[in-house]
Amino acid sequence: MTPRILVPILAGTLLVVAPQISRAQVPGPASGASAPVSVLIDGRPLDFGNSPPQSVNGRLLVPLRAIFEALGAQVDFSGGIVRAQRGSTQLQLQIGSQAAIVNGQNRTLDVPAQAIFGRTFVPLRFVGEALGAGVAFNNATQTVSISSPVGQTPGPTGNGNPPTTDPIYNVPGTGQTVTGTLLRLDAGNPPSLSLLVDGQIRSFQINPGALVLRQLSVAASAGATPVRQAPRATTLTSLVPNETLRVTLDANGRISQLTAQATVIVARVQFGAGNNIILDDANDTSLTLGPNLTYTDPTGRPADNVNLNAGANVALFISPQGRTIYRVSSDPRDYTAQITNGPTDPLPGNLPPTNAPSIGAVQTDATVPLKAGAQLTVSVNATTNQRLTMGLGPRIQNIPLQENPIGSGKYSATYLVRPGDDVLDARVTVRLVGQNGFESTAQSQTPVTIDTVAPRLVGTIPSNGAQISVAQPNIAISVDDLGGSGIGDATVSIIQNNVTTPIPATVAPPSLVNAVPPQPLSGRVAVRAVISDRAGNALPVNFFFTVGRGGAVGLIQSFTQGANRAMAPGEDIPIALTATPNGRASFDVLGPRNAIVARDLPLSEDPDTPGTYRGSYRIPDDATGAFRFVGRFDSGDGTLNQSEATAAVRLTTAVAPTKLTITSPTADTQVQSPLIISGKAAPGATVNVSISASGTRFFVLQYADDLGTFQARADAQGNWQTQQIAFKKPSNVQGLTLTISATQTDAANRTSDPVELTVTP
Repeated sequence: MTPRILVPILAGTLLVVAPQISRAQVPGPASGASAPVSVLIDGRPLDFGNSPPQSVNGRLLVPLRAIFEALGAQVDFSGGIVRAQRGSTQLQLQIGSQAAIVNGQNRTLDVPAQAIFGRTFVPLRFVGEALGAGVAFNNATQTVSISSPVGQTPGPTGNGNPPTTDPIYNVPGTGQTVTGTLLRLDAGNPPSLSLLVDGQIRSFQINPGALVLRQLSVAASAGATPVRQAPRATTLTSLVPNETLRVTLDANGRISQLTAQATVIVARVQFGAGNNIILDDANDTSLTLGPNLTYTDPTGRPADNVNLNAGANVALFISPQGRTIYRVSSDPRDYTAQITNGPTDPLPGNLPPTNAPSIGAVQTDATVPLKAGAQLTVSVNATTNQRLTMGLGPRIQNIPLQENPIGSGKYSATYLVRPGDDVLDARVTVRLVGQNGFESTAQSQTPVTIDTVAPRLVGTIPSNGAQISVAQPNIAISVDDLGGSGIGDATVSIIQNNVTTPIPATVAPPSLVNAVPPQPLSGRVAVRAVISDRAGNALPVNFFFTVGRGGAVGLIQSFTQGANRAMAPGEDIPIALTATPNGRASFDVLGPRNAIVARDLPLSEDPDTPGTYRGSYRIPDDATGAFRFVGRFDSGDGTLNQSEATAAVRLTTAVAPTKLTITSPTADTQVQSPLIISGKAAPGATVNVSISASGTRFFVLQYADDLGTFQARADAQGNWQTQQIAFKKPSNVQGLTLTISATQTDAANRTSDPVELTVTP
């Protein structure tokens, strides 16, 4: 069986807060001071990591999250607007603005809130005034001391009402209990923790002598009913985020007793070493340790590495929603069910049925892209006597797999590729639908490409029917295989006086074929080429041009570009062509490796100088390398003349390519099928968009579905848009998300880093 990779989800929640200061108390650091500014909260130093306080225009700015968190405010940040609340005090400010609102009243900041090092920084003085913290600044030691506002009376609210006591949270009275999900544990002095209680964040200090217990509900297997065990003593350091805690509070609202509650399922190990554990179950479930999946060794201590023998037992700690495992323990106290008359608990979430049918590794015989008429064979091992189907792309769906022989568990299907069955780098998905609606899926390890359409001709250099003066021209054929398998190979021949001569051809992906005749040419020259994609679809190309004898230019007397120096992106290059009056003149622009950057740009005849045609070309912002210019002239009698400017234009610098963006859909939004993805890129760039779906099937099994890769071409303004992309939501999957990843390849053949975002179907 192929291991299923589990990606545990940690339900993290942002918790932030803020202080208050007087204008005279906290100026910025003295000019020339080398010591960094330190901030103490109630005598304890505050660690800002890589984002220390900053001095801006003589005022001290601090990272919003660290200061707000330390003072007990709850914060929401969205759209560049920060909203904070501490008790009855509410404040709002916007990045880049000096305006703020405190309890509905307008305030003005000395220095606007701003983003530095990717963090939001705010004036410390304003935060102190708004939330009622006491602040003092020691210039000699460069230290800011903040007194927590707990039990103090904050400053005036600005509305004329008398000040009132402002407790951080409205906590239950003495002896009452609070149950919530652990978000954060601070093992400081005194220790404290934050809980998510009924959708609200609450923070509590822990008494030094508090009793810390752990109570487990143990299920002997995935199908067994958990039995609640008697509580046992544990330590604060054994607590991990995502656990359910029941805390008892004393008269001061501090925790006097704490009980961590969890449901565990006992599982057997097939392999355990390093950071990987493979369970001995029907799906060979694979667990990888990381930030969201911790491990406890046999002594009950947290560990980063696993060393487990085959057949060993472990306890799988299940999240309250039953969707993920957040902890694995090899401590016998966690998986040894005690003999007790305690109550039983239901398993959390939607667990998989016992003895559920399963699918093994999906294999295909596709080693190269396939064209129409080719066969695709898919094979897989699965539970016997099941109904399996396969799918690939939008057209190839619900193809049945046959078990051969019956009862062997070996399934296969052969599909004959039809015209229009085009998919790019997609994986074959095999689906099993069992009794009671149970569904399981598996995908092939390697992607498959089906390409039934030949490349499309974009243009040739020289143009068809052109008259040129170069005896050994560089023959360039430009094609487009958007959404296909890409250019594979090409053959080029020239025909003169009924004699066919093959000439060497060079394929320059993604769109060019170049060839140079080995001997000088003259007169009429025919070119025959066959360009094939990687699937074997062939594009025949036939055109001709005429080479003027003795170097004659034909009807074009001159063709020049006016750049007398290296040029920079954004500058204009004057273009001039001289020929007979009353004709049609245009030019092409060639980039590195003869890539056609622009084609058939018009030149206008000068009314004061008949026969002189003028125009210009603006160098794109993302241009690199050098440019060549080829002029064309049509006198109206059917004869097309062509000439290349003698000098190429060099660029002074190679700038970074235009940034790729995805404008629709936006991150973290909900989308529907069919989905259209659009954005901005470099003009003319090829954009590759891949989509993958992920979620959690039942309580531990990862669901992953690669929907394939889709291509789009950016227009002259850089706008791009994919075709409609259909997808369907699978059953028995929780937390389903779609990850969209896009890259661009511009005219200079530079491929950008991927841009990613996640949406919810």
